[in-house]
Amino acid sequence: MYQYPEQSKQAAKWTMRPILTVEQRLRNIPYPDPSAHVAADIGVEIKFLLPETIYMSEDTAEVKIAIWDAAQEMWSHEHTGEVAAFNFAERLIKFTTLKFAPMAML
Repeated sequence: MYQYPEQSKQAAKWTMRPILTVEQRLRNIPYPDPSAHVAADIGVEIKFLLPETIYMSEDTAEVKIAIWDAAQEMWSHEHTGEVAAFNFAERLIKFTTLKFAPMAML
């Protein structure tokens, strides 16, 4: 998730906005928020289309989604749920995650 920079301000006929560096334009917001006192146990639903160049069988029992754990430097299934649905005709895959990080379909 990203936090967008503050909106421009109107003053008379002028539009004023701060000049930001690339790093300041979009700021990454970690999910779940590490400063939150309540655990985020509700997953975020993720959907994406698989390209035609990727072979997929109709059986989704073998499909796993993993998230890169930078602290352990390895792929982890800990923060993702099972693949909830795969529409073979539309090539749409759907699953839930508790963490935003680079993802891979295994």
